[in-house]
Amino acid sequence: MAGLTADTIWRSAAATLVALALWNSWWSRGLFLDGYALLAEMIRFGTWNTFYGPRENLMALTQTPAAIAIRAGVTDTQMLARLLSLGLFAVPAAYYCAALRRAHREPVLLAAVLCAVGLVYLPTSFFIIGEHNGVCAMAVFTAVMLVTTTRISWGEGAVLALTAFITFRSHEATLVIGPVLALMVAWRVAALQWRTPAAGLYVLAALLFAGSGAVAAASLFTFHDKDQMNSAFGNSLVFWRNIQFIMPFVAVLAIVTVGLARPRLLERRGLFLGAGALLAIAALSPLLWLLPGDVKPFPKTHYETRQAAFGVASAIAAFIFAYGAGPRLAVLQVLRRQTIARRLLLFTVALAMAAVPADIVLTELWRRSIGAFHATISARSFLIPVEETAFIRAPYKHFIEDWTLPMQSLVLRTKPGDGVIMAPRDFKGWQSFEPLAELPDLHPYYWGR
Repeated sequence: MAGLTADTIWRSAAATLVALALWNSWWSRGLFLDGYALLAEMIRFGTWNTFYGPRENLMALTQTPAAIAIRAGVTDTQMLARLLSLGLFAVPAAYYCAALRRAHREPVLLAAVLCAVGLVYLPTSFFIIGEHNGVCAMAVFTAVMLVTTTRISWGEGAVLALTAFITFRSHEATLVIGPVLALMVAWRVAALQWRTPAAGLYVLAALLFAGSGAVAAASLFTFHDKDQMNSAFGNSLVFWRNIQFIMPFVAVLAIVTVGLARPRLLERRGLFLGAGALLAIAALSPLLWLLPGDVKPFPKTHYETRQAAFGVASAIAAFIFAYGAGPRLAVLQVLRRQTIARRLLLFTVALAMAAVPADIVLTELWRRSIGAFHATISARSFLIPVEETAFIRAPYKHFIEDWTLPMQSLVLRTKPGDGVIMAPRDFKGWQSFEPLAELPDLHPYYWGR
């Protein structure tokens, strides 16, 4: 890796992100968990389904390709699923690619963006329908943009304002990230020639970022299902079960801790080699699917890790801003040394690469699970108890959600008369509809037709 240039690194990383986005969209990974119900409701409404106000801006953006296709008369649910997935993957991929390009002239900034890709995005993006994917990407991009700009301009101001508008109603994560980004914008504009008309766009962006925090705060107090909210926060406490996340997290935490306590130890290669061993474990973790046991890179752990991802993304954005425009701390001065900056950059290249194998393997298992679902509902008509299917066993049980099984059956049906898989007999949770009472009519929408 010694011959790698920053230009090669950022271009390769961006190409990988684009390739993964296209590949995962082709296999309709946006349907995972909530995606089936969302697409089914979009079909029933015949348009966008922004059912939750505090998140509607980002939801509308990511649903746009599928919504346009529905309104244009497309009835192939496979095509609609791919378009929905494309919208979901395109937003974070675009923002991370833009951040990589903006940061590539400064090795430490480029390393920070690669860290976000490998530690925040890839280990949590199997739950791509979660708005956290876009919010975290926009936070990292905004920080990079602010520290790499040298003057107030209409173009950058417009991009910043548009990004802030998207985050204004995007997710509860903006409770923290929004005000932080607002302060970053205000600080940076004050340091530049702000007495120009274009500065108004930056002020607008700061107000929208700050407003996003207020919207997020209000949504937490008015959320319609307190039990669901408490369950979500409870699930976030077990983020350590995500092998894709916890191994690189510990590796990065070790380097950060040493850097803050003893900055000069960053000059020692052994620190990075030791942390690299944890990255090797993360890269090889997909092999655990060949073995029995409950320690594997599971897709549902991505859902559990999203809260931790918010915190890490905020820390990375703060680091980027501190490095580029903030105080001259001792550790930041050490990182400006060429040899250490280069070593850090190569470490984050390895970090991002280590997250890719699990992403590929999980997508392949996802593809197989859809094939198994098709085979099950095509072979039987009417209602099918899930207990009589392969979806009560590994690996397929890890790619379904009990409450979405009926909706999944309707979205994946290839012909009239295909069966509908029911939730487990002992399932007491909420469902979009009760299969025993009513079945939404999605005719003439069929998979692959």
